[in-house]
Amino acid sequence: MNVSPSDQRLVRDVAAHLARPKTEPADSFVLHAPLELLARVALLPYVHASARDAVHERLRWLASTYDDAGDPVDEPAPVAPDPSRLVAALGAGDLHEVDRQAVALAAVATGAELRRLLAPPILASLGAAAHGGILLHLLVRAAPPSDLPLGIARQALREVARHPTWYLHWFEDPDEPAVSRALADALLDVPRLGLPGSDFIHPIMSQAEDSGIARRLLSGVVGDPGAAERDLARVAAWSMLQEPPERGTILHPGWWPTSRPTPPPTRTRTSRSTRLRASMPPVVIPACATSI
Repeated sequence: MNVSPSDQRLVRDVAAHLARPKTEPADSFVLHAPLELLARVALLPYVHASARDAVHERLRWLASTYDDAGDPVDEPAPVAPDPSRLVAALGAGDLHEVDRQAVALAAVATGAELRRLLAPPILASLGAAAHGGILLHLLVRAAPPSDLPLGIARQALREVARHPTWYLHWFEDPDEPAVSRALADALLDVPRLGLPGSDFIHPIMSQAEDSGIARRLLSGVVGDPGAAERDLARVAAWSMLQEPPERGTILHPGWWPTSRPTPPPTRTRTSRSTRLRASMPPVVIPACATSI
């Protein structure tokens, strides 16, 4: 089923609500609200007509709950868009400049352009609960209406800038020798480290880096991006399925009936995938491997 004009109007309206960051550090709901919107937008074409009203109700709930989740920031004064200033502000922890440039760039850039610009500084960041990469993926995958406010990335960017030292670094040595070993084997050798006093993303992933486990097991193992992509997907799925019951499930069953089937490989699809892998920043696979 196609996305209807009423769907598009509602999505744009909800996105306008979510494009206004909160003054206080984001809690889990505020951080995840834009991700939920983008994920649901991607699934809209597959929702049966009989379920349309329920989808609309959920989206309206998302907007109203976000509005009630805290005071919004003041809208920044207009500035000329400058990608280099945004990247520099992220590294300097300058939340105000980040927000000014995010608003300016969101007005002129596409989702794909924002992803190319922000992937290098965002993917290794543990700020925003390391969810910046998910947001960048969904901005393009969701294929939203062309006028969907890309300002929904503002909150995540502020959270990344709020913690400019929260980065993974173990893979930055350019002279690290390659190792003849499958990435899946390296990931399956990771010992159980336990929770470092918290189940938040930053302490868990910092533990993998600070303990030396990530460097010792993963350095030089990445190899072919295509093989690494398959290994990451397989081990991530095994990990989610084997989580203890008290940790809950990451694969929310509510999405299963409307998940998009994977098309069979074709020459066009394969060549496109190869081009995408070739354009990936080098940080992508090490950062994903560390999170697993």
